[in-house]
Amino acid sequence: MTDFISGIGTAPSWGLSPARCFTSLPGIDPTIPCKIVALGAGNIGHILYTSATSKSTAELFVAYDDTESLARDLLLLSIAMDTDIAETERSELFLECFANLMLREKTDAYLGQQTQKLIQNISNCIENPGDRFFSLVDLNNLKFKELDDLKSSLKSINDPPKCDIENLRDHRLRSYYAERYDVRQNLVDWDFVMNLKKKAMIVNKLHFTQWRMTGQAFEVRDSKYTIPNKTLLTYRNAKQKSNGKSVRVLGYWGDIIVSPYISFGVEAPNAPELFQVQGDRYQHSAVDVSKHNIQEVFKYMRSELPHSTVKIVPIMGLDRLTSKSKFRNAFDLVYMPIQSSKDMADPVLKLLLKPGGRVAVESFDFIASMPEKQRSLYNNKIKQLAIAAKFEECPTDNSTEHQLYFTI
Repeated sequence: MTDFISGIGTAPSWGLSPARCFTSLPGIDPTIPCKIVALGAGNIGHILYTSATSKSTAELFVAYDDTESLARDLLLLSIAMDTDIAETERSELFLECFANLMLREKTDAYLGQQTQKLIQNISNCIENPGDRFFSLVDLNNLKFKELDDLKSSLKSINDPPKCDIENLRDHRLRSYYAERYDVRQNLVDWDFVMNLKKKAMIVNKLHFTQWRMTGQAFEVRDSKYTIPNKTLLTYRNAKQKSNGKSVRVLGYWGDIIVSPYISFGVEAPNAPELFQVQGDRYQHSAVDVSKHNIQEVFKYMRSELPHSTVKIVPIMGLDRLTSKSKFRNAFDLVYMPIQSSKDMADPVLKLLLKPGGRVAVESFDFIASMPEKQRSLYNNKIKQLAIAAKFEECPTDNSTEHQLYFTI
């Protein structure tokens, strides 16, 4: 288990399963308003799909552990909503900021502009609640200090590079592979051929290998990537070896084994042409599928957002909800990424859920470092945790659902 956690990290930047519209998940009635809470960072794919495609009125609360992750998600949302840029170019900018360790100079300059705009918008959101961005995002549940911390996190993204992000990621790789570090490419090949390929055949081996080795997932041809993507950096608490004092350590604490291709790049129900095979080779890749899906989301957002019935409500920590009586037994769905699955036994979940409410837990289906039997074993462990906490499993016949469902 330690090996697995050291691979997916403690500060997820993307989901480890395909993005979903929360209001379309099994057990959610799309004809009535609903309240949803998503735990932790890394849910930007689900947030985008829900914002763009939900057919029902929904409040989506997103519980963050740190303001760096919230700043990243808000920046990605702001890029998605920037209709001044053509959808093709915007999709390249979005995916680059979403996934790449290093950015082009033009992308870094654009990210700096978006950061400045977002800081200004946050400062003015109370005075100007009609702003298009804040028609979707509601920051009223953040305290003044949290808003200040959020702006500080955004400013740190905009500062001149002061860190060697490639070295920070390499530190994670050395910790994960240990004595296997020098033969890590062989291990990457094994993970792809024996584990990931069976589940996500559209992912190109060269792309997957490049990302595992370098952190680069979506590149534009003949471009140079020289600027650190500081949206991928977060702080974590640690203890100094010399005196045991607690310190905050800046690092790359995200995924180094699964890849950002899973969120947007392995499914496209409305574009079967992207999955055509000639001989034994796919004619397109997860990169192409990701670009297609993101552009489709952008089209939905352009047409639907003025009339959107979805409200995204960031909060710092789940206790912000449980401490208020109005949120007791108020939620139709709690979504838990893999990193939060250990919290299935937390009695707080039942305090939040309505009678008949559901918990959706991200499955281990796409964990590239695990063989199929081990993935099934961990999925069963989640089920055992849920049953021990007096939840009932809600089986689904749909093999494309990569969540485990439970109800009270």
